Amino acid sequence: MLSKYSVTAIFRGHLSTMYVHDNGNFSKREAIFFFALPLLSPIIQLWSDLHLDKDLLSLIVSAASISAGLLLNLLVLLYTVLEPKAEHAETSTQVLERRLIKETFYNISFAILVCAILVATCLLRGMNHSWLNSSSEAVIYYFGVQVFISLAQILKRFHKLLQCKIDPHASLSGQDQSKGMSKIAAVPLPETFSR
Repeated sequence: MLSKYSVTAIFRGHLSTMYVHDNGNFSKREAIFFFALPLLSPIIQLWSDLHLDKDLLSLIVSAASISAGLLLNLLVLLYTVLEPKAEHAETSTQVLERRLIKETFYNISFAILVCAILVATCLLRGMNHSWLNSSSEAVIYYFGVQVFISLAQILKRFHKLLQCKIDPHASLSGQDQSKGMSKIAAVPLPETFSR
């Protein structure tokens, strides 16, 4: 019964987008950047004794809620507008486009989840229990930085997708189309986290 509320598939899908483009192996550097770098924010917050007041908490809740709503709309746009239509056998560009759409979907879903966690933690912090304050503030700072990293990642991927729609001769891989496309298209998607 609880399996329908599990978010592990979203987390695994997001992790599956962290791979080295040359060989398809899991990228530890990207995972460290995405999950360990935001730890600096609560460490700095605790060290400098910064605290969130009610106005700032309200602002964070509003910003995270609006971001989650916009990201949900972006998911709909991704599904309706950018889904490549395969009339015949897919070209390497269509394979890359489908892969990028799938990865963007996972990243958007994860960012929505992070926004929801951020809102819930802000609401807990708003209760103003002394034993909740420092731990909830650390979580807010951590996920706040993660939201920004996620949004940057989504923006970059969505920009690449729209660039390809606007200019069909643009390379999805960011490399020279003649050199990089076949190399990247040949790399299988990592299945490490697909269970």
